Formats: sequence, C-alpha cells, structure tokens
Amino acid sequence: MMRHLLAHLALALPLAATAADTLDYTVRQGDTLIGISRTFLIQPAEWPQIARLNRLPDANLIRPGQILRLPLTLLHKVDAPAELRAVRGDVRVDGAAPVLPMRVGGGARIVTGVDSSALLVLADGTEVRLPPQTDAVLGEQTQYPMAEAFANALRVIQGSIEVLATKVRRAKPLEVTTPTAVIGVRGTRYRVAHEGASRTEVLEGLVAAAVPQAPETPVAAGQGARLVPGQRPHPVTLEPAPNLTALPPLVESPLVRFALPHETLPLRAQVAADANFEQVVRDVRAPAGQPLRFEGLPDGQWYLRVRRVGTQELEGLDGVHAFRLHARPEPPAVLGPRGKAGVGAITLTWAQNVAAQGYRLQVARDAAFTQLLHEKAGLQGGATTVTLAEPGAIYWRLASQDGRIGDGPWGEAQALELRADPTPPRGGLSSDGRSLELGWDAQPHARQEAQLAKDQTFQDLVASATLDQGSWAAPKPELPGTYYFRYRSVEADGYVSPWSSTLLIELPRDWSGLWWFVPVLALGL
Repeated sequence: MMRHLLAHLALALPLAATAADTLDYTVRQGDTLIGISRTFLIQPAEWPQIARLNRLPDANLIRPGQILRLPLTLLHKVDAPAELRAVRGDVRVDGAAPVLPMRVGGGARIVTGVDSSALLVLADGTEVRLPPQTDAVLGEQTQYPMAEAFANALRVIQGSIEVLATKVRRAKPLEVTTPTAVIGVRGTRYRVAHEGASRTEVLEGLVAAAVPQAPETPVAAGQGARLVPGQRPHPVTLEPAPNLTALPPLVESPLVRFALPHETLPLRAQVAADANFEQVVRDVRAPAGQPLRFEGLPDGQWYLRVRRVGTQELEGLDGVHAFRLHARPEPPAVLGPRGKAGVGAITLTWAQNVAAQGYRLQVARDAAFTQLLHEKAGLQGGATTVTLAEPGAIYWRLASQDGRIGDGPWGEAQALELRADPTPPRGGLSSDGRSLELGWDAQPHARQEAQLAKDQTFQDLVASATLDQGSWAAPKPELPGTYYFRYRSVEADGYVSPWSSTLLIELPRDWSGLWWFVPVLALGL
C-alpha cells in the first residue's frame, strides 16, 4: 500500500528539470531511491521529484544498471576554485597583485595590463589564457561529487581569452559570456573576445554561440563568427596561418623587427616566453604589409605567433616561429673612417658603449668575414690603429664585450676601400731652363693639388696649383737653391689622398754672366 502511495505522489509532482539540467546516476546493487536521495540530495525529502522526473511506476523499485536522471538543482555541490598558475607583468586579481600559486573562486576579477598575461587552470583541468589588456570575471566554479562533474563559467568584459577545455564530465557546458553573447562548449579549443564587438574562433571541436533575439548557432573547428545581438551568427572559415619560415631564427637588434611584406591582410602577433604561449609578453597589431615590431625584450629564447585578421575582424589560425634574441651588450656606434682610406696605418674610431667592458674587432677582406686580416679582443677606449698594406676593399666590425654576459652581437659591417699611396712624383728643371716640368700618375677624373715650397714642411710655399691632369709646368723660382714638390688627388666622390712622397729639386746658380770678369781678374794677376 505504501509503495503505491509513493508512486502516485511522485507522478503528481511537476517536472523539475530537463535533460540539460540533470546528471545521470547508474543504480548499484542495494540502492534505493530513499538511500540515493539521502546521499546526493541537498534535501533528501525531495526524492519524489526524482521519481517524477524518471517516471518510476514504483518509487520503491529500482534495479541495478538502471539510469536515473538527477536534477542539478537538488544535488550537493561544492566550490571548485580555479588556480592562477602563471602570470607575467602587471596582473591584478580583484585589484591586488597575486601571489602564486593562488586559488580564485567564482566572482574573482582578473585584469592583465599592457605586455602582461595570465594562465588560469580551472578545477576540471581547462586552461584559460588571458593575453595582454584583458578584463575577465570568473562565474560559477563548482563540482558535483556524485558524478565528479563540473560546472564552470567565465565572463569576458574586455579583451580576449583562449580556452583549452578538457573533455571531462560536465554538469552543464562550460560557458563563456561577453556583454553580447554566450558561448557554450563541452570540450574544445577556442577563443572568445569582446573588443568593441564579440566574436568567437574555434580551433578544435564545436561550440554553440548564442546572442539575444537570435537562435543558437553551432560553430565548428576552423570557423569563427561575429556575435551581434539580434543577428543570427554566420560562421565563416578562418584565415589560414601565415607562412613564417622565412623569418630569421636569430635576432641581434634590441628592436625586434619581422617583415612580412607579402601579407595582404592585417596581422595580430604575440610573443611569449614559452612554446605553449602561457606567458604572453607582447601583443601587437600591424596593417597589411607592415613589419611587426617588438621593443624591450630581454635577450633569450622567444616564441612568436601570428594570425591574419580577416572577414568580420575574425582572427585566423596561428603561424608559430621560435627565435633567439642576442642583442646585448649592444655594439658601439662606428665613427670612422668611412668610404675610402689610404693604405698603411689606419685609425678606426667608435663611440664608446657605457655598458661594455671592452670591444672586439674584426677586419676582413670579404663581407662574410671568412678572410680575416686582423682580429683583436679586449680593446679599450674608442679607437685603435691597424696597419694594412694592400689596396682594395676591406670590411670591419665591432662587438661589445661584457665579462658577465659575454660578447654581444657584431655591429653592422663597415666597408672601406683602401687606396694605394700616390706614386712618387718625377721631373725637374726643363731642358731650356726656364720652368720646372713635373709629372706623376694621376687617377682618372680626379683633381690634382700641387705644391712647391722652399722647406720640407711646406710652410714656405713658392707656388701651388689645382690641375685636371698629372703634370705641371711650374714657373722656375728666381733664386737658386733646394726646393720641394708634392701632390695629392681629390677624387670625384670627395676622397682626398695623402700627400705624395716629396721630390727634391736642386736649382744651381747661373755662373754664365761671370765671364766678363775673367779678363779683369787676369790683368790683376
């Protein structure tokens, strides 16, 4: 009699839940509905709702293996806080700097600043990555011990998140909400953003996207959708990943610059300290065809990912590139010489780097520095002199040294053309004795500067000339004695050669007029 009364009471109660709001329980040997209710329900007396929901003809008769649906609203649940596992830069939890590891429960607000990021791991193992300039709030974070099932929710107020949802038993789909949309999943990898408007991009699995006044829409892997209230989402195919294979694996400049000139769409790029992009430190956008620039990264191993921004502002699949930054201590700025120089002793100068303890120099015959002519480390100051006797093109470069962190990268190679010394001049008094005829091997198209002096230092000039050829018919000095001649070339590009070697010219005295005095001298004898 009691058995029939229980059954009628259960059937008379209103339906308490739909399939989406229930958990399944498999009846075991010895189970009773009253016993199950005492173990799992908040209020055991609400067992009639279980009977009603499962349409039990006899509430006292359940069999091992039978599946019972239990309403979530009736079940015991416990808080299952998430863990803030990694942060980079300026991250705030409810306005305060976190101390890791840190448990965060429902209602916690996490904000990442510029060049900052955070990794949040939910109790079910789901990873939520918050890139720079994101504002998010945790919603429900609970677990139902009866079925080891989870209920989790997050809200993106501004910015974006990337979710790697584990495929575990869920009391209800993991929900990510924005000011204008709800995205629900059970196990997948996807992004959700609210940056003026809401959007979702699915990398793996399937999500259900819903907006007010519009039907729910499935978005499959490789698709994305813009989420606008009142408009049914229209999933589109995401842009493929850009090709990053041409990017260099080593960067030796403090300003990291990656050129992707063939890209026809805007790009979003992130740099992280780890290959999983859990610690994103830079997040930039660049117009189509413009280089990606990252400032202030310390030396070390880094990871770059780049995605195209396509239709509906949806971000595509990621291209990933690993690179090593080796930019410090920075090489000194070269001062000179530049362009051309004469063979022999050449003084190389540079602006000193206050962060350097010394400098390393290489001089080579080729731009690849495989044919070294000179190499020296531990140079001090801002100059050194090297002797190079052979004319032709050479290249030189400098690196700063630091005993603590080692040698920095080489600076830009400096090309220098070494010109041979001017050939010795030749000539002297002309055959008629009226002028000086001087000549030398002049460079074509070069201006010649010639000097004739009474002293070897050329302070007492007798004559000078600017010529277009390597010859000079200089006027004969009025006084006999020793004279000195030299020349130099001024080439069309402005290079001024050193002065040539000095040509000594002896001008003898003219005794021809003294024969008049010979008879007088004879008479005197």
